[in-house]
Formats: sequence, structure tokens, C-alpha cells
Amino acid sequence: MQSRIARLVLTAVAMLMAVSVLGAGTAAAARTDGMQSYKGIDPEQWLRDVDTALATASADLRSRVAAGGKLAIVFDIDDTTLATDFAIDRDNIPAVDGTLKLAKQADQSHVEVFYITNRNYTETGRPSKTRIALERAGLPVHTIYHRTPDDPRGKQEMKTAYRAQIEDDGYTIIQNVGNNWTDLNGGHAERTYKLPDYDGKLQ
Repeated sequence: MQSRIARLVLTAVAMLMAVSVLGAGTAAAARTDGMQSYKGIDPEQWLRDVDTALATASADLRSRVAAGGKLAIVFDIDDTTLATDFAIDRDNIPAVDGTLKLAKQADQSHVEVFYITNRNYTETGRPSKTRIALERAGLPVHTIYHRTPDDPRGKQEMKTAYRAQIEDDGYTIIQNVGNNWTDLNGGHAERTYKLPDYDGKLQ
């Protein structure tokens, strides 16, 4: 009887270990689900590099929120919050795991989430394809600043001006996250986080 009980216990333990291993494998695969290599860059390596670039962002955000104020966070979109270049299906672009977690943390901490993108959009009264893509990927979307077709400004000038506008609306931008220096240069943010672009290989 004791031997049978021991076998049952060992079987149960083995099953639990198998479920744990399977669960870990599923979680790891989810990071790159819907992604493929791009210009020789492995998507899992890219996501690890993004994690490294954002290593202090969560703790920094938590500390800054505790200090109070009308706070905002700004994200770029392509290869910052959406894995655009790595997407297998461009109509169903996965979120970037590290920035997805940071955006959700900001949203849950009552930090206003802004996106500033070089993607063109003319207001039509309907959601832009960019908003739909962000929401489909699970990202919290408050406000998106797009480029308009008649805007002659360079990318950095445009993005800097939009951050200044956010400040004029009374917000303090506590973090600005992008993968190109044109997303970040120009000021109007307490902290900037430069994600990898591998010498301009990514958008």
C-alpha cells in the first residue's frame, strides 16, 4: 500500500513538473509569437536587448509616480511598441514585450500614455490604422500624435514639438521611449530610453 502511494506521489510530482516546463516554454514562445527574423536579427535576441535597455524603467516610473504630479509617458511606435519589422502579418503586428509591460504599468499608475509617430494620418473621424494596431496588440492607447501629410517638419523637429505641446497641456513627461535618436533628441522629457536599432537596420 505504501509503495502504491509512493508511486502515485511520484507520478503527481512528475506531472506537475511537466506542466511547469510546458508552461515556461509557452510563456517564452509568446514573446516572439507572430514574429520572424529581420535582416539577420533574431527576434528573441532583439527582445532581450530591449529588456536590457529598459532595465531601470519600471523602477524609475514607480519612484517618479510616488513623487506625484500630472505625469505622462511618450512612446515611439515602430519597433518600439509594435514589432513592425519583425511581424509575419503586417495586419496583426505583435507588441514589443518590454514596452507593453511598461505602458501597462504607466496606465495602471494613472500616467497618461502618449504615442508620437511619423506615420501619416489625416483625421477622418474614424480610428487610425495605427490606433487599431496598438489596441489589437494589447497596448493602452490614450493619445496618438501622427504626422499629417502636409507637415513639412523633419522627424525630430515634429516629435520634439509634440512633446512640447504635451508639456504645454500641463503634463510632465517622465519617460520618453524610442529606438531612434530622432525619437529622443530635443528635450522635453525627464528620462529617455534608447532601444536598439542596430545601426539603423530597424525603423
